[in-house]
Amino acid sequence: MKTKKSSASSKSSPSSTPISRPLTKTELDNLKIVRRYGVVDLKKYLIKLKKNIAVFNEAITKEKTEIQRVQGMIKVLQNDIKTANALKKLIK
Repeated sequence: MKTKKSSASSKSSPSSTPISRPLTKTELDNLKIVRRYGVVDLKKYLIKLKKNIAVFNEAITKEKTEIQRVQGMIKVLQNDIKTANALKKLIK
């Protein structure tokens, strides 16, 4: 059996419908207040993002330093292997 949709459920929410009348002073004031809070929140979020970037950059710098340290250790070990091979040939 088919049911008829109610007219209330087919309407969109009030915030998504365009206002067909001019805003009152109170509505404009409220709109400005809400927008100011939005701006403040977004500025705080931007500061947080910049701090996160700084932390990541610091971590990247530390990792690059660690890479250089490990590469140096690899070179030393490879030189030790070459030296051991050379000494092994002399001992024969």
